[in-house]
Amino acid sequence: MKLDSSNKRILVISDIHQESDKANKIIKKEDADEVVILGDFFDSFQKNSESDTEKTCNFLLECFQTEKMFVLWGNHDLHYFHPSRHTICSGYSSIRQTSINTLLYPIKNYLSKKFKWYIQIDDFICTHAGLSSFHFYPNLNLEKISEWLDQESETATIKLETNDSHWFYGAGKARRGKLEKGGIVWLDFNYEFEPINGLKQIMGHTFEKIIRPDYSEKSSNPNDWRNICIDCNLNQYLIIDNKKIKVVDFV
Repeated sequence: MKLDSSNKRILVISDIHQESDKANKIIKKEDADEVVILGDFFDSFQKNSESDTEKTCNFLLECFQTEKMFVLWGNHDLHYFHPSRHTICSGYSSIRQTSINTLLYPIKNYLSKKFKWYIQIDDFICTHAGLSSFHFYPNLNLEKISEWLDQESETATIKLETNDSHWFYGAGKARRGKLEKGGIVWLDFNYEFEPINGLKQIMGHTFEKIIRPDYSEKSSNPNDWRNICIDCNLNQYLIIDNKKIKVVDFV
């Protein structure tokens, strides 16, 4: 899936973690032409009541019913839609699992197929946690990278549906996993991420209070950043408008 911000505004948010009211405020305020959500709808340190889960399910349904909204897999979504020993992570709740199964029945399988593993906005590859050079074939241009990710996405979806493992949703050692470095829903931005020459990325998953670039960036201008992590509890979000990036504070 490729989106082009020419003559349009694209809103990018990530890691909602059951803060659906906050996410809705941002979406309604910005009224963007397209909205991309980089995963992790469920599990929270603060909002884990049954009503919070119900709001999140309803919010997710609204996302999938709106053509302008695009949703990526996060590790905290995978373990509720495809629970197995390969997807379970901290925050998982059997009580929440029962609520989600009940609230989304009988369209849970249909919704699962609506999630995407990655999306391209202009020349940025967007995933939940990022793509590391550890898993990357060198010397590929952006078109070849997209083709490679498409092929891996098909394989990952098959593995997910058969309760098998795939590096996309494997955790790395920094997150107490078995892989050397995590896959695109698990890569730790602070300890595992390595910039890939010629590739620009937007990701979430690794929390800080503000949106920030990777350690190698010298500029304070977001339009100069090549690798951007936006997991900040929705305190900030990205607007991509006609190829220009703006970091916006939540008010």
